[in-house]
Amino acid sequence: MTEWQVLWNQVAALVLNLRIWFIREVLRRPSPEFLSAGDSTTENHLRCVAAQIIGPGGVDQVQAYNGCWAVCGYNVMKEFGSQRIESPPSSLRPDLVVIRNKAFSVNYADICIRWGLYESALRYVGWPIIPGFDIAGEIEIAGADSGFSPGDRVFGCSFFGAYASRVVVPHWQVMKMPQDMTFESAAALPTVLLTAQHAVNLAGVPTLIGQGHFALVHSAAGGVGDMLCQILRIYGLTVVGIVGSQSKVRSCKANIVIDKSHEDWAKAARKHAPNGYRAVFDANGVATLKVSYDLLSRSGRLIVYGFHSNLPKCDGSSLGTLSPLHWLRMAIDLARTPHFDPMSLTLDSKAVLGFNLSFFSDEIETGQKYLSQMQEWIQSRKIEVPPISTFDFSHIRQERLYGLSNPQGNHGEDVKELYYYLDATPTHSYMKMMYKYPQAEFPYDELRRVNFERKKDPMLLEYELLDTGIMDDDKYFDVVVEYAQGEPDDTLVQITAYNRGNEEAELCLLPQAWFRNTWSWSSTSKRPSMSYVPDQRRIEILHEKLGSYNLYVDENTEVIFCENDTHDARATFGALSPYKESEPVSQNETLKELGDFRVLSAAGWHAIHRRFETRLGPAPDGAQETGKDQGYRFHLSGRSTGHFKDGFHDYVIRGDKAAVSSSGGTKVGLLTRHKVAGGSHVTARLRLTHSSKSFDRSAFADFNMMFQHRREDADRFYMFLQDDIHSEERRLIHRQALAGMVWTKQLYYYDIRTWLQGDSGYPKPPSRGGRNEDWDHLYNLDVISMPDKWEYPWYATWDLAFHCLPLALVDATFAKEQLRLLTSERFMHPNGQLPAYEWNFNDVNPPVHAWAVWRVFQMDRKNRGDAGDLGFLEELFHKMMLNFQWWVNRKDAEGRNIFQGGFLGLDNIGVVDRSQPFPNGGMINQSDGTSWMAFYSLTLMRMALELALNNPVYESIACKFAEHFLLIARAMTRVANNAEHGLWDPSDEFYYDVLANPDGTREPIKLRSIVGLIPLFAVEVLEPDMLTKLPRFAGQMQWLFEHRPDLASLVSRFEEPGRGERRLLSLLRGYRMRALLKRMLDPEEFLSDYGIRGLSKYHDKNPYAFGDGPPLQYDPAEATTIIMGGNSNWRGPVWFPINYLLIESLQKFHQYYGDDYLVEFPTGSGQKMNILKIADELSERLIKIFERDQDGYRPGMNLHPKMKEDHFHENILFYEYFHGDNGRGVGSSHQTGWTGLVAKLIQARGREDAHES
Repeated sequence: MTEWQVLWNQVAALVLNLRIWFIREVLRRPSPEFLSAGDSTTENHLRCVAAQIIGPGGVDQVQAYNGCWAVCGYNVMKEFGSQRIESPPSSLRPDLVVIRNKAFSVNYADICIRWGLYESALRYVGWPIIPGFDIAGEIEIAGADSGFSPGDRVFGCSFFGAYASRVVVPHWQVMKMPQDMTFESAAALPTVLLTAQHAVNLAGVPTLIGQGHFALVHSAAGGVGDMLCQILRIYGLTVVGIVGSQSKVRSCKANIVIDKSHEDWAKAARKHAPNGYRAVFDANGVATLKVSYDLLSRSGRLIVYGFHSNLPKCDGSSLGTLSPLHWLRMAIDLARTPHFDPMSLTLDSKAVLGFNLSFFSDEIETGQKYLSQMQEWIQSRKIEVPPISTFDFSHIRQERLYGLSNPQGNHGEDVKELYYYLDATPTHSYMKMMYKYPQAEFPYDELRRVNFERKKDPMLLEYELLDTGIMDDDKYFDVVVEYAQGEPDDTLVQITAYNRGNEEAELCLLPQAWFRNTWSWSSTSKRPSMSYVPDQRRIEILHEKLGSYNLYVDENTEVIFCENDTHDARATFGALSPYKESEPVSQNETLKELGDFRVLSAAGWHAIHRRFETRLGPAPDGAQETGKDQGYRFHLSGRSTGHFKDGFHDYVIRGDKAAVSSSGGTKVGLLTRHKVAGGSHVTARLRLTHSSKSFDRSAFADFNMMFQHRREDADRFYMFLQDDIHSEERRLIHRQALAGMVWTKQLYYYDIRTWLQGDSGYPKPPSRGGRNEDWDHLYNLDVISMPDKWEYPWYATWDLAFHCLPLALVDATFAKEQLRLLTSERFMHPNGQLPAYEWNFNDVNPPVHAWAVWRVFQMDRKNRGDAGDLGFLEELFHKMMLNFQWWVNRKDAEGRNIFQGGFLGLDNIGVVDRSQPFPNGGMINQSDGTSWMAFYSLTLMRMALELALNNPVYESIACKFAEHFLLIARAMTRVANNAEHGLWDPSDEFYYDVLANPDGTREPIKLRSIVGLIPLFAVEVLEPDMLTKLPRFAGQMQWLFEHRPDLASLVSRFEEPGRGERRLLSLLRGYRMRALLKRMLDPEEFLSDYGIRGLSKYHDKNPYAFGDGPPLQYDPAEATTIIMGGNSNWRGPVWFPINYLLIESLQKFHQYYGDDYLVEFPTGSGQKMNILKIADELSERLIKIFERDQDGYRPGMNLHPKMKEDHFHENILFYEYFHGDNGRGVGSSHQTGWTGLVAKLIQARGREDAHES
């Protein structure tokens, strides 16, 4: 190439850059589409994906390309005619290899290529170009003379073309990877290490310069600088490294480090080497080149391998295009760059040498020598891999909390961010939460990759955010979000971000408001509007049904808009969805390579398939898991241009001004950019009001005062509520538990008919595989208490029943409405079944709804101080009778009052999947299913008795449920006059599930689990005055016990009054209750320091196997087997709902037996307590999970040493369940729902303490 051609390339780069700058920054025309399919005829599954630069300019000139089979460097282009290889060659040249690229690195040179300033790229490839030097992957095809085999893990260099998923290179450019090296680490090494090696070689090390000499390295903490320091020290030189900030001093590997941000680097360098340096390595250019030359000693060499100070720095508000001002500065710097004439070099006895590694394609012998040396250093651990940051090829800034799905997580689905619900009033007049935001890039890929790799060993713990080390130096923000209600339709929002680190850090805050998109799929829905009025600093919001509102913004806020519409060009191939439909969606290889298309794991799919086989079609093959989510198509906007919902990302991250509007849209972002000093904080404020509200002055004039009032209101509310709770520690736990209950309310919208039939104007969707198709009456559009708004953003009926007790502490009206809602005609099935949860409404959960109705009625009555809400009780009683009949008709297959139930919420409690038919055609008669029904019968009996006090009609209904309870009691016990095997095993003195075989034989499944403790729940105590007031019921019960002694002998003696003339109905006679309590209170069985375990610890050393199935063993924490998704484990951990019911049952037994009835506690200790004291002790053990211990940890949060530090220990997570031995939180980390029962326990213990004092 001639000098004129080089000059022409530079002029062309200038002109094209200015053209792109004018189009993007001045005209603000949109960027080209990111994905280019090309016109290749290669089949989709054979195509590679590459990132190409279509011409000089900003980052918007980078485009994904999938129109070829593979990519090569310029030194192989003659073989194929182009950098893009359209199809697989019929025969591969013997010295070439085809690499399935797994990772590549991003180098500063790639940015220069994008600007058109990299000579070799223009000379040998031109536009468009696929850049990139470093490759790391697996050999896919090996040439005959390459010395490699398919499957070999290799890394090395390509002379451009590395930004691709399949690369063809000569064999000498790659080498085998060490076994313990990751692809990411391997891709970070070749270019920087080879550049450093050649620079050291040019400097004459070690032939001319060796031990005892000084060498100076600029940018010593950078990629090449890091390698230079390590190599020079290997050869014995004393290395002085120059870095640009204090944070880089610690990571620099030089012998002596100079921080030029704090001292004059030239003076410091002269002080350390008064006689000068034999070698100086400079990639800065004009900023340091002259001084670097002056610092050389006689015979010294200045090695120049870059010139980054000559090039512009583009801020984050642009697309990285070069403006005319940038070109002017570059011209000035070029004129200022020192020139070294031969005479001066000779007289000074110095040398200046420069090089560019991209011209080394013909230096095969030198390249092989360098690679061989590099391999030796890596294997001998002489070279340390520099710190790296990894980026997913499809990286998009997240707009919601990040977590892993079942196939990705090593123990099921799990949110991977840290956030806390700190405060809330039941009216939502004040709410507060906190989010911990790392100052480094969030490690999305590391969390996904490591957790997925840990699936290989189920004993490994989940890999959490703190495990990545991203917060080790307190380099994070505590982002506190507060809401306050000024009055109805006046909401104040304050966001305060605290920099917990010691150094200044940048932060972008982007609160958003948007309209839910209903216009794209409903012909009757009109598009709403938002528009900005700058002089009043408000956004005017208009909706045809909601009315008009104003959103006021604070000073220094940049208001940006887009439309809440799908960007079709980015979504054509599918969208993320948490569901798995009737059969696996076919994979799109193009986006699978990008990471946008994600595939359900085989193991996860098989686990789901076992459970829903008849509705999910054929089972999948055993394909390798990918750790990626499954993709599904969603609604498209039908528009090719406009400001789409991903526009905020394009603007904030890419600087694409054309992606957003400044005037209006249906989604608004309120952007502020901050530099927050260490230990300091910044605040953003906004206020949403109805348009009818006006302000005499600013909308923020009374803002601080209003917030202060609402905080004080919240404090007064909890001061009254916590009057009996004297421990500050317990007040904190109690308040945050209740805050979580209020925060996890959520609008839930599910219209089954529309979901099945499709939206108006759209074709009917394919079959949903039978799931929920028989629930076409269901229409949910309600605010509902969720178990966890991340992991379970949908209601679960038996979870909700437990939620209502802590909710009733602060908002009994809402708790009652929640219970009523689930029994309404829009929820309950016409046959009486309650919907289980969205995944499968037909699943069967424990029948606890009636119990929750009764308990909430009691709590509300106590607070009201009257007879209670009898209308609520009566309405729900009738609904519960419908549900009871559904249970009797559907779950008692043989009509013998022995119930199957199935899943019953206890995912993996059994040795077999209880929701599936037994292989031999038998049925599992479940101890818990039958006990739950006995519990259900007694609860309905008690509700009927309460109603009978006001309406005698209910007396006979109460008698009917009492009789049903007695019949269930008979069925659960071996009956003397026939061969039927009951559920009570007299030899083991425990309740077991029993397999009923088709030939009539019965086999007990002798597993000691909480299934055998659930009979304790079926207990009811009747006060003597009630029996006096209800003579008809009392007489009928007396007749039953006199004329049916067979029934009377099965339960505790109703006819024998206990303490205070009370009467007892229970499944357990005295000796059976003692037998169960003996096991339950044994530390070697069920009793943990933190509550009652789900499975006896006996099975830790004595695994139980049934038939040919695998043995079941005590697992105190995460599940080690995948059943029902594997994200919940009942085989050993402590679960709050079961523990709470056990405590209430013990309290009822004490009401009857009194203080004189003593039980050994713990079993084997010789110490005896009455039953109430035991219930209190269990409450204390559960509460202890959340209290700080002597080491500063809360047992439930003892997952990382940082959890006991300031800004962590006072913020509490409410996990789904807890380790059976040490109390550590397990599963979903924000399932405040039923774990929120700890607030009810604390409240009860506080009142008991106050009573005793």
